[in-house]
Amino acid sequence: MDYQQELEKFNGELKPVMEMFFEFTKNTAITVYKILDANIDKSVMMFSNHLILGDTMEAPQAWFGKVFTLKSVEEALILSMTGKLTNLDLMFQQAKSLHRKTYGGSR
Repeated sequence: MDYQQELEKFNGELKPVMEMFFEFTKNTAITVYKILDANIDKSVMMFSNHLILGDTMEAPQAWFGKVFTLKSVEEALILSMTGKLTNLDLMFQQAKSLHRKTYGGSR
């Protein structure tokens, strides 16, 4: 959906806020799609190997958590998605590394 058409419905002080909301929503959807899309091939391969050969493989940790940047109007945001099976130590290390890479320096 082209959010520019929807944006024209707003005016005044609300228009910039809605533009940021639409842009954030678009970037979030693109990021989530990329994460899901990246795992489809691996899932199909693992499932096929199990059905055909009886092989089992350990599921990648990336399936249970992810740290990534998301473009915002003002600056990049660092977000993490975690679940019950997430290795939190690994997620914290990845977040710290991405923070240094994104913003520079150490804190």
